[in-house]
Amino acid sequence: MKFLRRIRKINTTKFVLGIMLLFLITLPTVITLHVLKAADRLEEKREAAIQDVKQAGSANAPAARDISSEMPHMVTTEDIIREEPENVETMVAEPSVLMMAEPEIKATVGDATTGDAKAADAVKVDSKKAEKSDSKKADAKNAEKASAGEPQKLNGKTVYLTFDDGPSKYTDELLDVLDKYDVKATFFVVVNSYKYGKQLKRIVNDGHTLGLHSYSHVYSKLYADYDSYVKDVSNVHDMVQKITGVDTRYYRFPGGSSNDVSSVSMSKCIKYLNDNGYTYFDWNAESKDAEDLTLTAEELRDNVLNYVNSNEGNSIVLMHDLDKHYNTVEALPLIIEALKEEGYTLSAIDDTTPTFHHRDK
Repeated sequence: MKFLRRIRKINTTKFVLGIMLLFLITLPTVITLHVLKAADRLEEKREAAIQDVKQAGSANAPAARDISSEMPHMVTTEDIIREEPENVETMVAEPSVLMMAEPEIKATVGDATTGDAKAADAVKVDSKKAEKSDSKKADAKNAEKASAGEPQKLNGKTVYLTFDDGPSKYTDELLDVLDKYDVKATFFVVVNSYKYGKQLKRIVNDGHTLGLHSYSHVYSKLYADYDSYVKDVSNVHDMVQKITGVDTRYYRFPGGSSNDVSSVSMSKCIKYLNDNGYTYFDWNAESKDAEDLTLTAEELRDNVLNYVNSNEGNSIVLMHDLDKHYNTVEALPLIIEALKEEGYTLSAIDDTTPTFHHRDK
């Protein structure tokens, strides 16, 4: 009874205010609990969805493996654009458009039709077969002369094996192969640290030619403008000289002298090299080891031989010394043996080497 009397004595305004205060106190708690429950429901749905995706992926995995096993030579852009070498900031593959195209039979007036084009291709194939056949016949004749004590007739051409983008973790293996066959080669290096100083010194000590390729090999950086290009050449030259003591002036443009990625005039770059005592070398033969990492050692050898056999004069062969190019190491003995068997002279680039340029100015 006392409680009821006290309630009657409460002021209506105070009662309403009390109710509102209680509502304001409890409202955030109610909202928080509601949000937490909603979040729990969303998390349950997300986990269920993840499990569904995993189950679906597991069910489809065998089919994906079957497809890849049927196409062993398929590679993605990420595979072809190789990871940057450990001694450079980034790596851009030598553009395939700059590679010297395989020699083709020149088209005549009647080659405009599809039928004539196919006929020209057939002639090209037959011509290559004939060249290989003639080469084998010549080898057989030379072998007969050798057994009879007569001097063998060599083709007299010189092949210069060159390796871009090193040093790498495989440089020593390449040098071991060259040493085994007593062959000298040329290494156009990318150097911006002392990491591969031992390999650089070994290149020199083993009697190979040391050339410059770049300091960064970042096209957008070294070809940004004239000053950037000059700085890149100067930096790689000074770094190599500090490590090896060699003041080398042999140079190969990243991308070749006819690249179309440079923001600075290549004519100005060439003039800078000429004015400062550098000699640059492009290439007229290649293994294509940078274009397709799936090529076997035999395929790399055949690519080199096709170019070299087609060149009228000497050949400068482009290969690469990179961490993801181990097939080049495996192919090198095959390339050397094949070239020697066909009578080619293998040599390193020096001051007497005729230059080969994609562009001269």
